[in-house]
Amino acid sequence: MGKPILISGIHRSGSPWLGEMISLSPQVGYVHEYFNQSHGKGVCGYDIPYWYNAVTEANEDQVRRHFDHFLRFGSQTLLSDLRNGKLKKIGVQFRRGQFDLYSAVRRHRALIKDPLALLAADWIADAYAAQVIITVRHPAAFVDRIIRKNWTFDFRDLTSQPALLEGKLSRYAEELEHAASIQGAAAGAEMGIEEQAILLWKVLHDVIISYREQYPEWLILRHEDISRNPFAHFKDLYGKLGLEFSADVRTSIAGFVNPIKETAGKRKSVDNAKRWATKISPEMADRIRKGTEEVASGFYNNQDW
Repeated sequence: MGKPILISGIHRSGSPWLGEMISLSPQVGYVHEYFNQSHGKGVCGYDIPYWYNAVTEANEDQVRRHFDHFLRFGSQTLLSDLRNGKLKKIGVQFRRGQFDLYSAVRRHRALIKDPLALLAADWIADAYAAQVIITVRHPAAFVDRIIRKNWTFDFRDLTSQPALLEGKLSRYAEELEHAASIQGAAAGAEMGIEEQAILLWKVLHDVIISYREQYPEWLILRHEDISRNPFAHFKDLYGKLGLEFSADVRTSIAGFVNPIKETAGKRKSVDNAKRWATKISPEMADRIRKGTEEVASGFYNNQDW
């Protein structure tokens, strides 16, 4: 069956696109966002309590049992999806021809695409010897997408997890608790989406920098680099994952990154590299840069702005 593959990174960082391109390999079976809180209770009755849920001594046994079901592609996962109304996920599997039962019979490698597993990526790597890919996206691109989606983030999901505040997120514990206190205050106290997105990008990418130092074998990739030269990057990535970069795979990738007609899921990837620069004002770009610079400088230089 081979080692599982985990693709993670902050949400809106391009992990779905990367997962889509790797799932074109007939050697893998796709596992969709195991840590997504909206999926409801899993086959073992484990209900993900927080966005960016951490794995601790208190929940490790439950998480492992639940995770084992997904990695085995057992029939229980389909029952769980049906029980929780995950018809879209079932539809995606039908479109890909990657049903859990088929993957189980073919003994596919599990390809786990889940940005929400970012704060548990080290546990997954250690517990299952997973090959880990982390995507990084420019902070201005992230903030722009969050604003356009109008996606708020409740920082109490992080501050309610003491293990994170005392561990991975300890450097920003005070800022996170302040943000959470604002969100938990009486009506009228607000934290703007732009401010939320800046703080979230900074905090989670500080964790990614720590991962880069602790796990040099992990593949930490900038979304922009892949977008500008997708074929070279995907060929290299397939090789590092031990997957065959066949002519069929290359043709399929071409349909996504250089389509004849653009759709929501198929766009000229080279245009995506710095699309944010045409969407936000210079003033907003400057605010984002100032708000993230202490961490963003570990990934992006002056030319990237």
